[in-house]
Amino acid sequence: AEGTSIRATARNIKCDKDTVCHWLLRVGPHCLRLGEYFFRNLHLTECQLDELWTFVYKKEKHLTALEKLARCYGDTWIWTAFDPVSKLIPAWRIGKRTLTEAHKFIKTLKSCLDSHLPFFTSDDLPHYADALLVAYGVWITPSRHFSHSRPPSPYLQAPPDLVYAVVIKKKEHGHLVEIATRIVYGT
Repeated sequence: AEGTSIRATARNIKCDKDTVCHWLLRVGPHCLRLGEYFFRNLHLTECQLDELWTFVYKKEKHLTALEKLARCYGDTWIWTAFDPVSKLIPAWRIGKRTLTEAHKFIKTLKSCLDSHLPFFTSDDLPHYADALLVAYGVWITPSRHFSHSRPPSPYLQAPPDLVYAVVIKKKEHGHLVEIATRIVYGT
């Protein structure tokens, strides 16, 4: 929980590192079940969506062809939902930075929340807008204009209480020079 390594933890509690690894495998799933049990029907007013980059075993550019096929090594992203009011992280997901992972992440987040929709904010990753629309959108079927024409296709529309804004950071030479916001859904 405090970012220490397995070896440092083993030294601190005066046991073998294999014992620490054994208990991690038992404690991890238990913590996941505890989170699923307690993080239900949360009433959040604001929710910041973000992703953190890391890697498993090696960075993506150093992987062999066989390791790339395994799809378990290389670049990995930790998707997080953060409530700035309570400092709570109600949902997180580890995976690639893909639209499919974004859909799974928002579905997990939605299962933690009550019926109230918080004010969502994120960086300029376009996957969030699509995933929020799929999770919270309402299907609209337009009426036919002519009786002999093909019926119009139904489409997803954001409900009026879904508010989502994007924070766009402009950097020059590694320094932040401008911050802009853009409303995607809601007013």
